[in-house]
Amino acid sequence: MTAIEVSVRVRPFNSREMKYKSKLIIGMRNGTNTELKIVRKGAILEQDEPRKFVFDNSFWTHDQSQEFHTQGFVYDRLGKRILDNAMQGFNSCLFAYGQTGSGKTYTMMGVKSD
Repeated sequence: MTAIEVSVRVRPFNSREMKYKSKLIIGMRNGTNTELKIVRKGAILEQDEPRKFVFDNSFWTHDQSQEFHTQGFVYDRLGKRILDNAMQGFNSCLFAYGQTGSGKTYTMMGVKSD
């Protein structure tokens, strides 16, 4: 059993990001791998190798361009186990960390349709 599990989730662009035509600089694959493209002075440097990270889970919910992880999928993968352990009397904690507007509430709650 793992004592600490680290997961990341990419949310869809918000209205401000869409208004300013933000560029997507993150990609995910294989359920655990996350890659960040290098950006300097507002330009994505395609010639540079992306920075690669491996997490326990990498959840893609930005768009349908790759395997999309629904709120239910994220709950089944993380939330259910934490809730079950808490109900059995074990100390459990789910900690959402990030800058304001980075998607913490989205990660925890999803959207109304979820």
